[in-house]
Amino acid sequence: MSKSAHRREYGSGSIYQRADGKWIGSFPAGHTRSGKRRRLTVVAGTEQQARSRMRSKMREVAAGKTPGDPITVAGWSKTYLAEHALRHRRSTTSNVEWAMGYIVEVIGDVKLAKLRPADIRRVHEHGAKKGLAPSSVLRLHDRLKAMLKAAVLEGLEIPPAAMAVQGLPVPANDRIAIPKDTVMSILEASKLESQDARAIVLLGFLAGLRRGEMSGLTWDRVDLERGILVIDRQMTRFGWSHGCFEACGRTPRSCPQRQVEAPTQLGYELIPRSSLVLGPVKTARGRREVPIVDELADHLRTMQLANRPSSWAGVPRFVLLTAIGGPMGQHSLDVLWKQVLQRAGTKHPSGRSWNTHEMRHTFVTELMRAQTHSSVIETMVGHAEERSTRGYIHPSSVDARYAADQVARGLSEK
Repeated sequence: MSKSAHRREYGSGSIYQRADGKWIGSFPAGHTRSGKRRRLTVVAGTEQQARSRMRSKMREVAAGKTPGDPITVAGWSKTYLAEHALRHRRSTTSNVEWAMGYIVEVIGDVKLAKLRPADIRRVHEHGAKKGLAPSSVLRLHDRLKAMLKAAVLEGLEIPPAAMAVQGLPVPANDRIAIPKDTVMSILEASKLESQDARAIVLLGFLAGLRRGEMSGLTWDRVDLERGILVIDRQMTRFGWSHGCFEACGRTPRSCPQRQVEAPTQLGYELIPRSSLVLGPVKTARGRREVPIVDELADHLRTMQLANRPSSWAGVPRFVLLTAIGGPMGQHSLDVLWKQVLQRAGTKHPSGRSWNTHEMRHTFVTELMRAQTHSSVIETMVGHAEERSTRGYIHPSSVDARYAADQVARGLSEK
């Protein structure tokens, strides 16, 4: 019989005896995350035991059970972030990166397979000690849980007890609809500010646009003849990255060959000379047509007649422009909004500034007061589900009184 007849089939494993008399079973089990070939071994007192244990382990691997992988939280976070960036908006990935920084700082060296409930609670305690608000600590927990769920889907072992830990409770969100008298003060104050500041106020209160949707609105999406705004894009900001593979020795922002790495395959459009990027709206339902009411239409016509040219060649004609004629990011938008608030002399009841998103809350609440059907509200503001819309509705005691009066009136009628 030839030698080849006795040659073991690849993958069937090998059995040998060590110098100390122990028997070793070894077999190939795929590759590690770094691309290296992985071999698993078993140790036994006899050749028969080693063969039996090796075959048992081979059956586990064939059935999809992950071999003992020493990957740590920090190691898996790098893989998770890289894959996350390919599938999500930059703003979402930046939020995940922020959370991973806190998580890795406290449990980065812990092996995934050895995670305990105490490790999850250490992340909560670490966030609180760093001065994070309870809502931010909950975001840390949610991001950690999402990363661990992704690890499970990859076949990595995560102890069920660690997965079962709940996030800490948080106080109720203090966002509310802005009272009508305050809205009138803000609208009047905006008339004394720049055209862009006035447009921000009108787009928020009268169209319910998000900040990114305002920043990303271009004139080709404004149809004054039909009286609609086409909302299908939003502005977001990506960080700069090296275009020289870090050979320049500078920060990414200062790199002579700096570039923006946006997932163009997901519909992101780069803006020349800027880290701002035009991307898809938040959800598929976010693509919508919003009616332009008369007051907003009049102001947009005024802006259109001004025909302010963009100082940046090769960029779309944005409705909102900075003082130097460039596209307006969300930070610049917030600055103009706060200038209007300062002129109006108004603040949130808690003493903080009103949030731009509270204009959107006000818009939805006013639609409710106008007895608009919930399905119409969802369409107008681009919510994916009714549950999201409910969080934007803030009935007042006046609304409750009106509803009670309506009930009383209906019951008293003969």
